Amino acid sequence: MNAADRSELLQILQGRCDTIADSWYQAIARTSHVPHSTAEVREHLVELTEQAIALLLTDPLEHGRAEAIGASLARLQYTEAEVLGRTQDLLAQQLVEGLPAEQVVAVQPRLAALFGGLAVGFFQQVREPLLAEQEQNRGAPISDLQRAEGTLRKAYDDGVEWRVQERAAELAVVNEKLRREIAERKRAEEALRESEETARALLNAPTDVAALIDTRGIILDANETMARRFRRRVDELIGSCVWDLFPSDMSERRKAHISKVIQSGKPVRFEDEREGMWNDNVIYPVLDAQGKVTKVAILARDITERRRADEELRHYTERLKSLHEIDQAILAARSPEAIAQAVLYYVRRLVPCLGGAVMILDFEAGEAIVLAAEVNGKLMVQRGTHLSLDEFKGTEEFIESLRQGKVHVVEDALAIPQPPPVLQTLQAQGLRSVLNVPLVAEHELIGFLSLGAGSPGPFAAGHVDIACEVAGPLAIAVQQARLFEQVRVGRERLRRLAQQIVSAQEEERQRLSRALHDEAGQALTALRISLELIQDDLPVEFDLLRQRIGDAAALTDATMEQIRLLARDLRPPALDAVGLNPTLEAFCHDFGKRTQLPIDYLGLGLPMLPEAVNMCLYRFLQEALTNVAKHACADQVCVTLCYDVETVSLSVEDDGRGFDKQARLSASGWPMGIGLLGMQERLESLGGQLEIESQPGQGTRLMAYLPAGGRP
Repeated sequence: MNAADRSELLQILQGRCDTIADSWYQAIARTSHVPHSTAEVREHLVELTEQAIALLLTDPLEHGRAEAIGASLARLQYTEAEVLGRTQDLLAQQLVEGLPAEQVVAVQPRLAALFGGLAVGFFQQVREPLLAEQEQNRGAPISDLQRAEGTLRKAYDDGVEWRVQERAAELAVVNEKLRREIAERKRAEEALRESEETARALLNAPTDVAALIDTRGIILDANETMARRFRRRVDELIGSCVWDLFPSDMSERRKAHISKVIQSGKPVRFEDEREGMWNDNVIYPVLDAQGKVTKVAILARDITERRRADEELRHYTERLKSLHEIDQAILAARSPEAIAQAVLYYVRRLVPCLGGAVMILDFEAGEAIVLAAEVNGKLMVQRGTHLSLDEFKGTEEFIESLRQGKVHVVEDALAIPQPPPVLQTLQAQGLRSVLNVPLVAEHELIGFLSLGAGSPGPFAAGHVDIACEVAGPLAIAVQQARLFEQVRVGRERLRRLAQQIVSAQEEERQRLSRALHDEAGQALTALRISLELIQDDLPVEFDLLRQRIGDAAALTDATMEQIRLLARDLRPPALDAVGLNPTLEAFCHDFGKRTQLPIDYLGLGLPMLPEAVNMCLYRFLQEALTNVAKHACADQVCVTLCYDVETVSLSVEDDGRGFDKQARLSASGWPMGIGLLGMQERLESLGGQLEIESQPGQGTRLMAYLPAGGRP
């Protein structure tokens, strides 16, 4: 143990002196009778602890002092010899607790010697009283003496065991240090071997330029590939300076990389270009036995083809990205004109051209319709312009090529003796060469994509491929947009036709209602009056005839009531007289009276609404209440009419049995039958909508919404 370790250990143990003494005192107090006061015992134990710590750190250990400490301990413990083993264990634990492992190893043999001396001193102190006690009580067992001897033997055995453990720990430390040194040496040898093998492999590489140079840049060895690269022989390269083989700027960069390798001892990789050739360079350090960089191996691989492939891949990726953007633009656009305009915008980023056009061919009408046409970002022809196919006279082979699905190219418009009007227009815009790609949808030519350049000559093959790739989805998108437009126009026509039919139906109902009210109603009224007059003129004795005439008059009254109800259902006159809100309220009252169904109506005063809106809401209420009466088994119905600035709504809610909307919809196509299906179509024809809310056992709510001013 050196002086520094001894000083550090002494400082640690002295700082814990009181703690060790307190633990020692508690052990003595639990097992022995102490004939002194607590303060005296603790003070004496602190002194013994300080002496033990000082003795522990002396070299060599004085056994006489250890025995004196043991004797003092025996006097404190009186004659309780069995406590010695416990106090020794406690002291050993306290002295080594918290120490670093290497210090515990150094202290172990000293602890063994210290505890052996303590045991001897303790035994000598208690031996004389025990022998005297034996003389006075002959034949009695001397248990204390035997225990003291056993304690001394145990202390000796423990000291031997600690010394063996200490030697084993020292040997383990030495072995670990030796193992690390051997492993480090093996790693150095392996690194040197790998470095040499790397240098040999680099020099023997058949496809790579390889050279071995010293730290000054002098070539020590080179392979045939390097000789061919620099058009020299191998023997001419050896001994020359590698910096002389490159331009000054490249030499400076290589010097910097080699300096970095020499300083760090790690490989460096970089790429550079020389005379149109790209090289992937790797500089490896070559180490000697001491791990010092003495040589440098340089490997240069020709990666020109790889760089070209990477560049082509980059262009291809950009091309795919642009094509994807074209697809997104096609999907986002709605009209054929918008689709064509978007495609032209993105195609000009892929194909170098001054302008382009997208045209639709209508052979039946003999026309070509311009969807988009621009030169240098400016419109050349207005969208939607119809050009006669006569404009393309003289280019019959152009149309025929497109019909066959072939690309048609005009390499130089100025070289055509009598160009058609279309080419003359292109020449006036500064276009010389034109690429025309057919737009084919469902095996039918529907138009063409035209791209124009300002210089003569054919377009590059890659650009033609791009134009063809764009033409396919463009044709499909334009065709679908045209079909969608046709469907939209057809639906608009159907909507208008449905409105006309509904209007005709309402007019016919109004005519029938008036006819029933004015003609049939008046006739029946006249008939009833005639019957009453006849009944009054009959003599009293004609009672039977008088009764029959009275029955006929009552039947006439019932028929008049039925005709009145029929006329009101065909066309309620109150709509024209008092408006929608009172008419709906009166209808709910009459319907509830006829069906014995309680109906609560809540509506506010409304401004004048279009006739179509009034009739649509009235018919909706008719159909909704009829369905409630037939299917709902409801106890209460609530009808609500609401209005705001833009929308008028009517809701019919019942507390009936309800239904599963999804199940009914999937089973029959419509949850409430053909009546509400007609209402749905009538509402949609006016720009409104129908909503249905229902659950089994929780009733049903129907809501009709309409623009307050009719269809927007």
